[in-house]
Amino acid sequence: MVWDAGYQLRTIPNGIGSLVGTGAHKTAEAAIASVTSCRAVNRSAAVEAGIAEMRIEASKSDGIVFDATTDSINTGEKQIQILGNAFCSFAEAPGSVVKKIARCETTRTAEVFPGMRLSGRVDCETVDDNGIDWKFGIDRQHFGQVGGYSLLRKAYQLPTGYWQVVSFPRPKIGKPFAGHHTTTYDIETAETVAYSILQRVYETVKKFRESGDCWDVAANPSSTLCGEKYCPAWGTNFCCLGR
Repeated sequence: MVWDAGYQLRTIPNGIGSLVGTGAHKTAEAAIASVTSCRAVNRSAAVEAGIAEMRIEASKSDGIVFDATTDSINTGEKQIQILGNAFCSFAEAPGSVVKKIARCETTRTAEVFPGMRLSGRVDCETVDDNGIDWKFGIDRQHFGQVGGYSLLRKAYQLPTGYWQVVSFPRPKIGKPFAGHHTTTYDIETAETVAYSILQRVYETVKKFRESGDCWDVAANPSSTLCGEKYCPAWGTNFCCLGR
C-alpha cells in the first residue's frame, strides 16, 4: 500500500534484544512443556534449545544491531542461559502459575472493523481462563497488547479472568540477576486502550488509502520508536522528520 502510493520504506535489521528474547521464549516453551506434563525440567536441553533458536533467527537476519547490554552473539548466549535457568526455577517453584497452564501459543483472528482483522498469538492461558505473557527484556506497560488478546477472546465468546505479564529483564553479564516481575492488568482498562489504538489505526489506514498522502499518517516524534534505529519510515520520503 505504501509502495503503491510512491513512497519508500527502509528495512530495519534485527536488534539483539529481540533475538535474545526469542531464544529465551524457546527455553520457556521447553520448561512449560515439561512442567505441564509432570516431568522434571531438563535445564541444559531447554537452554540449548533457546540458544539454537537465537542462532537460527540470527542467521536469517539482514544484519544485527548490538547494544550496551548485549555486545555480541556470545554474550546473547550467556544471557539466554541466565534467563533460561531463572525461568526454569520460576516454573518449578511450588504454586507456580505454570502448573495451571492449559494451552500455549494459541492464535486467534477476528474482524474488529470492516475490512480490518486483528490477529494475536497468546503465550499461555490457564485452566481458570486467565492469560499470561512472558517478556524477556525491558519491563514496559503492555495495556494495548493485553487488551487486544482479551478482545480476541471475547470474539470467540471466551471469558477472561485476569491477564498477567511476567517480565525477566535481559541481564548484564557479571552483575547479579534482578529476577522476574509480575504485573496484573485490569482487563476493562486494557480493552479500552486496545480498542482506542485499533480505532486510530483503522481510521488512519482508511484515510491513507483514500488519499495516498503520507501526511494522513500522523508521526509521533515523542515516541521512543521514532528514530533511525527503529522506524522504517525514518529518512525516507514517507516522513520528513528524519530528513
